[in-house]
Formats: sequence, C-alpha cells, structure tokens
Amino acid sequence: MITIEIARQHLKLTTTLEDANFTPFIPDAIERYLRPFLGDAVISKLWDAFNVAEGLSVEEAENYNKLLTKVQPALSRFTFLVAAPSLDINVGQQGFTTAGSGNMVPASEARVRRFTESVERLGWDGVETLLRYLFANKDTYPEWEGSSAYKVSTRGFIQTAERFNSYADIDSSYLKFYKLSQGIALVETLQIEPLLGSELFDALKTENIAGTKTNLNRVKAIDLTCKAIALLTMVAEDPTKYKIPANHVYNMLRDYLNANPTDFPELFPSGADSQRAPYSEYENTGEKGFFVFGG
Repeated sequence: MITIEIARQHLKLTTTLEDANFTPFIPDAIERYLRPFLGDAVISKLWDAFNVAEGLSVEEAENYNKLLTKVQPALSRFTFLVAAPSLDINVGQQGFTTAGSGNMVPASEARVRRFTESVERLGWDGVETLLRYLFANKDTYPEWEGSSAYKVSTRGFIQTAERFNSYADIDSSYLKFYKLSQGIALVETLQIEPLLGSELFDALKTENIAGTKTNLNRVKAIDLTCKAIALLTMVAEDPTKYKIPANHVYNMLRDYLNANPTDFPELFPSGADSQRAPYSEYENTGEKGFFVFGG
C-alpha cells in the first residue's frame, strides 16, 4: 500500500534507505495498527487499488484510491515504528552486522526516543483523520459499514464521536470513541439495561437509531440514557471529574421513568406505582437526587 517514496512524503527518511529494508514491515504494521479499524474486506480492496487489480470497477478503484491517500500517512509512520529496530542491522553469511556511520554521528538515545514518540503520535493522528473520513463517507465504503470494525463503535445507543462529546469531552475524537467502545458496552449491559429492562432498552435503542420523535417523553428518556452512558463510561477515565455527574444523571433517568410510567409500557405494563423502576441499594436517602455506585 506504500513504497519508500510514498513514505518519504510523511517521514524524514534519507535517500539511502531502500525499499527492501522498509517494505517487508508493511504487512506487520497493517496487522498491528490498522486492521482493527478497517476490517478484512477494506484491507483487501485497498491492496487491489494499490496493485491496480482488475477485479475493481472504475468507481471502486476511484473510491479506494481516495481512501489510500488517507491510509498512507498513518501506515508510513507505523511501518517505520515496526521497522526501526532493524534498520541498521543486516543478517548474512557473516551473521549480524551493522552499517558503518561514515561521517554521520549516531543520534543519542534521547533523540531517538523523542523522534519515535513523535512519529507514533503522528501515526495516531493519521488514524483519527482516516476514521473521520470513513464515518463521513460510510455509504461509499459498504465493506467498512458492514465490518466488525465499524460495528464495534456503533453497536450501542451512541453512534458517533460527536454525540458522545456532547455529553462528555473526548475532543470529538473517533479514535478515542473507538477505544471507549468496550467500556460503553459494559455500562450499557451492567448499568443501563438493568434499569430500563431488556424490552424498554431494546425499544429505546431502536427508536434512537431510527431518529423516532413521536413521543417527546421517550425522546427525553433516550437523551438521558445517552448522557448517562457517556458519563458512566468516563468514570473509568477520570472518576474525580465524572463520578458525581454520572450518578446524578443516572438518577435523573430513573426518576424520569418513574414519573412517566404510561409512556414506558415496556417497563410499566399496568402503569401502576408497584411496577416502578427500582432504586439502587447505594441510594443516599438524605438526598433523593444522588447516589454513588460502589459505595
């Protein structure tokens, strides 16, 4: 998907570095850094576009060549990270040898570390750019929209980084949103679904994805649910900042359901007070609007 010439557009590499010392590490870089975000089908199409394979239609070739320009900056940098430990070592009949530096002065360990850290940051910035492009153009890449890589980020109530960011600050980062996906799933399973009940949980998620707005109380409940999910997820990231607001919003959601039982028949089949959503065992009885998970 890249050559040494393409990599030089995104990295400070000398002209003495040859393709043969760099490109063997491309598959490892793809597996380690990019396949989780792209999925198998997209990776295959990208290789076809790069190799000008006959199997692609004209439209597919155009689309995947555009995607290649988004993939190549990150892949160039990640390939360097994988290759770096081996770049000055040769293996042959004489065993392990290293190239002489000539008049060049070897870089200090501190400088090498700063350089590789900078390259890694730029690589992840490239992944952020790539994910933003894919989410904005998902209809153009049905292989990605149908992949597990896409579904990992969109399996829950909150479908985009921007919406998550409207509740809890992640700089609207799709990379951060992806990395939080497991935590989001745990919050939904362990804290939100037990509160809503499975039937209401599934119904509100379906309405949320479809954008249904026929019942304003259910729309409000969906918004509170998404806010609770985001804040509860961020408790693991920064408990000092998020624990109190997360618990407060969770209680707001619970109280809202209890106050409007006829709008949530999945949870309150008879609309009777006896069927109301349960309060947590951690409730602070001195202040009904607040409780703390886990004591």
